This record gives sequence, C-alpha cells and structure tokens, in this order.
Amino acid sequence: MILTAMGRPALQAAAPRKERGKGRSPWTPTLRGDLLLLVALLAFALLALAALVVWEDYRGNRDRAEGQLRDQAVALARVVDREFDRAEVALQVLAASSALARGELGAFEAEARAASGQLGGELITLTAPDGRDILSTAWAPGERRPAVQASPTALRALAIAGPAISNLHWGPATGGLVASVAVPVISRNGSATPAYALRLSLRRDRLARILAGQGGMPGWEGAVLDRRGHFVARTRHDAELAGHPAPPGLVAALATAESGIIEGQAMPEGVPAVTAYARSPATGYAVLVSVPEQTFRAPLFTALLRTLGAGALFTAVGLALALLLVRRVVASLHGLQALGQGGGSGEPLPTAGLREVDDAARALAEAHQRQALLVEELNHRVKNTLATVQSLAAQTLRSAGGDTARFTHDFGQRLQALATAHDLLRAQSWAGADLAAVVHAALNPWICGDKARITVAGPKGIALAPRQALAVVLALHELATNAVKYGALSHAAGRVTFCWSRGTDGEVLACWTETGGPPITSPPQRRGFGTRLLERALARDLGPGAAVELHFQPTGLHAALRFSPDLAFGGS
Repeated sequence: MILTAMGRPALQAAAPRKERGKGRSPWTPTLRGDLLLLVALLAFALLALAALVVWEDYRGNRDRAEGQLRDQAVALARVVDREFDRAEVALQVLAASSALARGELGAFEAEARAASGQLGGELITLTAPDGRDILSTAWAPGERRPAVQASPTALRALAIAGPAISNLHWGPATGGLVASVAVPVISRNGSATPAYALRLSLRRDRLARILAGQGGMPGWEGAVLDRRGHFVARTRHDAELAGHPAPPGLVAALATAESGIIEGQAMPEGVPAVTAYARSPATGYAVLVSVPEQTFRAPLFTALLRTLGAGALFTAVGLALALLLVRRVVASLHGLQALGQGGGSGEPLPTAGLREVDDAARALAEAHQRQALLVEELNHRVKNTLATVQSLAAQTLRSAGGDTARFTHDFGQRLQALATAHDLLRAQSWAGADLAAVVHAALNPWICGDKARITVAGPKGIALAPRQALAVVLALHELATNAVKYGALSHAAGRVTFCWSRGTDGEVLACWTETGGPPITSPPQRRGFGTRLLERALARDLGPGAAVELHFQPTGLHAALRFSPDLAFGGS
C-alpha cells in the first residue's frame, strides 16, 4: 500500500498531464516555422547581397561603356572637323591661284572644276566683293551670270576677311541641303579688303555617308548637328530628319560642355537612350552617339534573372534540407517527450543521431533512474520508520502496564528522540552522521545551560551509518530518561558522564557512567523496555560484532558499548 502511494503510478495518477497543445496560442512559434523563417531570411540576405554585387558590377560596366560612347562621339566629331578642314584647305589652295590673281577667270574656272572633281563634285563658287557670284562649277563652262546674289557665308567671309562656316541650309544650285565653307581671297596689292570670296558647298549626304561608315557599339546611332541644333546627318532616318531640330534636352546639354553623357533622353523615334555628345570648338558642329537604354540594361536584367534563378534554386534546396532537419529534430524531441512521459520504463534509450539530443535523452533517463531510486529509497525508509514506530509503540504499551498517561508521555518522548535522529540524518542527506553530533543531539536537554547534568567527551570524525545513528540516539535517550526517573539524575547531586574513544582496531568504545544517585542494592529483577532496547535492539542495530553491557553497580549504572562504525552497514 505504501509502495503504491509513493510509487510512480500513484504520482502520475495524482498529477495527470495536460493534453498536449491544450490552451496553446495559435501564434506560438514552432521549431519548423522558426527554422524555415531563418532559412528564408538567410536566402533573402544572400540574394540581396548577390543583387548588390550584380548592381555594382553593372554600374562599373555601364560607366566603362559610357566612357567608350563618349570617346566615340569625340572621335566622330574629329572626323566631321576633318571634312570641313579638307574643304577649307582646298579653297585656300584655289585662293592662291595666280590665274585668279591676274583676273583670268577662264583659267581659274578650269582649276576650280578640277578641284571640284577631286572633292567628289562639290560645288565651288567665286564671289565678287560687291556680293555677286561671278563663277560657279554648277554653271555651264564659261557661263557668267551678272546678277546672282551671293550666299550669307561668302558675304561673312568677305566681311571678316577670314574663313566662315554656315549652318545647314538649302542650296539652290545643288537642289538639296548643304553646309557651306567660305574663305576670302586676299589681294596681292596689300589691300586689307578681300578681292574675292571662295565658297564650297558640302552636301549633307556626304556627311551622312562618312557617319554611316564608322563603327560603334551594337545598336548605336550617330547624328551630326549644326550650331543651331538641327540635324545635318543621321545613321538612321537620315532624310526624314535632316534640317529638323533635335530634342530640346539635347540642345540644352550641348551648351553646357564640349562633351558629356545624357541619360533618359529619348531618341527622335521615342526610344529611351543613353546619348554621348561632343562639340567641335572650331566649327560649332556637334556629334551625337546614342545607344538604346535597353542595350545597357539588358546585361543587368540577364544577370539579375540568373541570380534570382540560382537564388530560388538554392532557397528551395535550403528549405528542403531545413524541412528534413526539422523533421529529424522534431522526431528527436518527440522521443524526448515520450521518454519524459514514460519515465524509466526499461525500454531502449532512443537515439536521434544528434549529439545534443542524445545527451539530453541520457540525462533525462538518468534523472528518471535517480527519481525511481529516490522513490524506492523513500518507501524503504518510510517502511523502516513505521516499523520502528510500531515497535516503540508496542514496547511502550507493555511497559506502561495499561497506564494511558504514562504511555502517552513515554511514547511521545521516544518519538521526539526518533524525530531528532531523523533531523540529524536529514541534514546530512541521510549519508550518515558524526558520532559527536549524534551524542549532542540526543543529550541536548541535559548538557546545555548553566546546570548541565551530563558531561560528554570524545573525538569528532567518527562516521556512523544512518541505522547506527538512529540506534545510538534512541539508546542515549533511554539511558537519560531512566537516569532522570530512577538513576543519578533523580537526585540533585547526581551526575552522568558519557565518553567515547576509538581503538587501534577501529572499534568505538563508549561508556555511560552514573554517580551521585540513589545507591543500587541489587540489579533490577524486571527488564523494562529501556533495558531490552539497550541489551538486544541496540547491539543488533550497531552491526555485526557489536556488544552492549549493563552493570548495575552500587554507585550507579555503568553501560559499555563496543561497535565498528560502518557507513556500508544499514545504509538505509
């Protein structure tokens, strides 16, 4: 009955477990959710880092590509400049003609037509100081037209006595859009006023062919603008846009620097583009090189898609591995839970293959074993204590002879002595007790205070087993009680001495000596509970080889104890 009350089945029945998960909030985190969230956050962080690396690489490549685009625009501007320089040099050579200096227009016309042929048939016109064109390769050979008004470019060359370059304009003689270059012909008589002006009309399509013959980035488009910002030539849609103004954003940017990059400006076709520009300080003409924005962004999008694809793959693999790990860990934790619920049932210890979980399982199993041992030890001690109490009650009842008051008093005193011994052992976790502490605990009422009646003496460090300690306490209590009732302590002058020592063989020798009490004429004929406790139970409880001798001398009782202290004996 005691085992059932104190054993595990009764404890488990007294404290039923809550149903697992009952009362739990639906928002309570789980290991599976937390681990999956951790993997997702790590994957997101890695994807963000990879995207940042891709972006930085894209920006570096874009900066290099924009630099190449700007260099291409500068190079094309120099090509356009060379065309104007070539025309100006050809006109300067003709201006130095001796035939023209002598006024021999027929001979000079032949030279002009030869130069025009070398320049691809570009028209050359001679303008007189009064602002009239007097000779042109566009006219029939030898033809002279007295009333043809000269172009503004030739008039400007005469006015400034220096080279002049026009914007794109309509050329009546060519029947198309041209850009004119004019130089003054300086008189050889030393006059500061030019004698003539020579003008060459560069056809727009010539510049378009030169522009189209240049290489560049994939999908690039080139354009030449005059000083007003009008299209002179383009690599695409050349004829449709010739003479039309460029977008205002481009024109405004040309006024800020000789070269640069314009982003976000759409091409005339409406396609967003990155445009590099370079303006010639000599002619004022500008070259534009544009590449669709998509061409720049395509590598970025491709790299990001690859990164996202790889990241999604790695994330999926990570989540799958995390799920496998979670399943393994959760199964291990469920095993621990089952172990905790089942206790030390003797079943094989579950192994999870995870060091920490296996260590926890072993620790939990050991804790259950210790708990089971503790319960069994508690049951055993309770049984022993109840048996001792039962024996004390029976012996006290017989000694009382039916006197209820005496039984109540004596039994209470003996229970108090037993409780004192238990307190002493409990303080030592039932691992035994020192003999000196046992003696002081048992005889405390008679050895403390100013009127101590019992003197104790003996060495410390003699360890007693729990059962031996209980026996010594009960024995000393009986000796002291009998001394108070019948022996030395029943007289005011009576004294008691209790001393102990340890022999060379390790045995303990203890002596109880009473003096000053009523004289003893003969040993008592009746053996009461105290005498039987001392002569029989004490020797048995002190262990094998123990001996108890009682001598009723005329001066008082003399008791001798001999036993071997042994923690291994009677450990419970």
